[in-house]
Amino acid sequence: MPGVVCPGKAADASGRTAFLFSGQGSQRAGAGAGLYAVEPVFKAAVDEACRHLDPLLGRSLTEIMFAEPGSEPARLLDHTRYTQPALFALHLGLHRLLEHHGLKPDYLAGHSVGEISAAHCAGVFSLPDAARLIVKRAELMGQLPPGAMASIQATADELAPYLTDRVCVAAYNTPRHTVISGDPDAIAAIVETFTAEGRRVKTLATEHAFHSPHTDTILDAFREAAEQITYHPPHTPLLSNLTGRPAETDQLTTPAYWTAHIRQPVRFADMLTTLANSGTHTYLDIGPTPTLAPLVHHTLADADADGDGDGDGDGDGDADTPTVLTTLHSNQDDTQALTTTLAHAHTTTHPVAWQHSRADVVRPVVSLPTYAFARRSYWLEPVGGSVDVVGSGLNAPGHPLLSAHVDLPNGGHVFTTRLSSGSHRWLADHAVGGVSVLPGAAFVELVSHAARVCGMACVEELTLHTPVVLEGEGALQLQMVVDPPDEAGRCQVLVHARDADTTHTDTGEEIAGRPWVCHAEGVLSTASDAGTPPAGVQLPADAQPVGVQELYGELAEAGVDYGPAFQGLRRAWRHGQDLYADIALPQTLEPRGYGIHPALLDAALHPLALFAHDAADSHMPRLPFRWSGVTLHASAGSASRVRLSLEGENTVSVAVTDPDGVPVLSIDSLTLRSVDLGKIASARRPRTRDALFRLEWQPLQAPERFLPSAEPSAGSVVVLGDGALIADESGDRGSSAVRTYESLTALRSALSEDLPAPETVLVCCPSSHSAEEPTGVTHTTVLEVLELLQGFLAEEGLAASRLVVVTENAVDATAARGHTTVPSQSSSAPHLQHAAVWGLVRSAQSENPGRLVLVDAEPGEGPVSWGSVAAAVAGAV
Repeated sequence: MPGVVCPGKAADASGRTAFLFSGQGSQRAGAGAGLYAVEPVFKAAVDEACRHLDPLLGRSLTEIMFAEPGSEPARLLDHTRYTQPALFALHLGLHRLLEHHGLKPDYLAGHSVGEISAAHCAGVFSLPDAARLIVKRAELMGQLPPGAMASIQATADELAPYLTDRVCVAAYNTPRHTVISGDPDAIAAIVETFTAEGRRVKTLATEHAFHSPHTDTILDAFREAAEQITYHPPHTPLLSNLTGRPAETDQLTTPAYWTAHIRQPVRFADMLTTLANSGTHTYLDIGPTPTLAPLVHHTLADADADGDGDGDGDGDGDADTPTVLTTLHSNQDDTQALTTTLAHAHTTTHPVAWQHSRADVVRPVVSLPTYAFARRSYWLEPVGGSVDVVGSGLNAPGHPLLSAHVDLPNGGHVFTTRLSSGSHRWLADHAVGGVSVLPGAAFVELVSHAARVCGMACVEELTLHTPVVLEGEGALQLQMVVDPPDEAGRCQVLVHARDADTTHTDTGEEIAGRPWVCHAEGVLSTASDAGTPPAGVQLPADAQPVGVQELYGELAEAGVDYGPAFQGLRRAWRHGQDLYADIALPQTLEPRGYGIHPALLDAALHPLALFAHDAADSHMPRLPFRWSGVTLHASAGSASRVRLSLEGENTVSVAVTDPDGVPVLSIDSLTLRSVDLGKIASARRPRTRDALFRLEWQPLQAPERFLPSAEPSAGSVVVLGDGALIADESGDRGSSAVRTYESLTALRSALSEDLPAPETVLVCCPSSHSAEEPTGVTHTTVLEVLELLQGFLAEEGLAASRLVVVTENAVDATAARGHTTVPSQSSSAPHLQHAAVWGLVRSAQSENPGRLVLVDAEPGEGPVSWGSVAAAVAGAV
């Protein structure tokens, strides 16, 4: 469920923690701006760094770091002169903030320029010296001739035949991923070769060739700068880029080391292996984007395949699975990313200090809301379709996602269900833009089932309009309506959804929830060739394997976060414009009852993300939009093989078979569309009706004419009974200003003698101090007031009058005086009889707007003045 951090694998008490500082290429405009605005510890650290960096750069670095993406200052962030100092300042802010919250490293390491950040945090050089060193490094590297770099899915041995004096290895990122650097044309030729083999290749966003012979021209100048630095032994162990092992003090504290650091390759995979063999179990990727976390996963996964990472095969498998935490994300608010990191650390038993960043700021204690009473059951919910609907005159749905089916007299059909991530918990594992969304594959499965029930052989077309968002425990009512066949034998199908909490009155008036929304529409048909199964999917002998280990991590970074239920892609191959893949359901999901389980069909489409690397908008996730020619040939089991054939820029055809090659599903055409994650997030349904509300009284400013000493105009007010709660400020209840009558009956008699009807009728709620059982006394009081209300409202002569019922201590209105709404221990308990009267009159007010007013006197304050009553009456109008 998005936004919820579940308990993770507890960290070994002896396990160590490593902070990993990212290198160039991880920069992102605006990264950290959210923390800079609200986290004083982070801001102070960044400002302290910039006090030393800004004079050397000749401009404000924070104006570049936190500039609006796409602006002119933001574009400077991709220039090496500013990239490296900006990363350094961000690293320091994040390091300081994490330590403030109690996370402290046992080891420090960095990737390329990130090692300078790590060395400063380890105490190797002071902040002024670190600033001078990194600015000089960035300045010199920015002067290098044009070059190129690329990350290739290949081992160092596989790349060895392509290395020349124009191309060299810049970084050993993982045992199977290597970065090369050199002349642009030579790099382009190698990229083309490995791309043709189906390898994952990524050209890095840099104008220079770092860690290559191109840097030879700047080494002497950098050494001169490094000789001006004062070095200190590290107080925290630091891993060396040059060796992949802990850096020796006499090596780390020399200008020669930092000069060679520019030229030599980064042995990051060896550094991670060293950390793992040293008992490190927790790794924090510190940087603008999570670039190092995938390298940790894949390096240690390769080591784990051999055992414990030392090559001796005696590892203990899952016992050494690392905890990898990240700090900032491009698709997540900065503060949310930080709190998520801290929450993950907390749930893996790392001690976290949850105090606010400023100890001098006193935060008010916020009272917890009242208990929800949200009608929530903690029984295991049955799978959809288990309710006996036949007894209600409906048809059994015949599908795990449906609740009921009705065949209409005109030949149409209606299918209905109630969906939520609670009733079908695996749906919560399909998140787009941080929101759980019903997968397009579920629409296909539901509409295909409708086609089978209606006697149709094919889903001729299905278009998805708007996403169906599943939030928390909230449920959706989904309805699928199939029209009768038209003259051509086709049936139109519409899929609508609305909040399941929507209810109606007996007259059909909607009183809660939201209206129906059409999410998909399509056409069912009896295709002439639907009965002829296509040929099976056979893997070509020369198909090239494609690595899929990083795919789900990359999709998550792009905003498409698949949980365990949807991580069904096992292996993939590429052959020309075709992709082949083996897919499988997790053991927790049962395929029985489905034509093809939505999680399995969704996994069949995941290899399409491999095509996305070739697209111009590869930075935007692409999701299914229009399906054409969908035919189910047989029910799928828990595993299948799929072939995806690229038919156009955003169009593919799909063929799915079982492991024996028997056709299961064919899709003539599937069109993908890039999605705006912001629009999907905006599709969240407001849940205010499920919120917890409390009553707060607002102070009422009385008009000047209703001062406490004001008197009513002659004949405008009538008091029924003794009026004990109202002060007799006139000194004469029998005056022309206020007339008093013993009861409503007496007032009726006076009205019958042509007495003008009063504007206001005041009555004080009766109160009994009898020792009788309180419940009985309350019932008697409420019945007396009910009789009064009925008589007043029925009297035609009082149709223009307003009845004011005065009570004492019926409600707690202390919030109106600026206090908490929770009564203090010293406050008196509400008057039981009068509180019940308030509930009665409030109900009557809703049925008779403007006729009834409630005024409550505070206990022990004595009778209320007419001015106060008049002000309340005026405010109620």
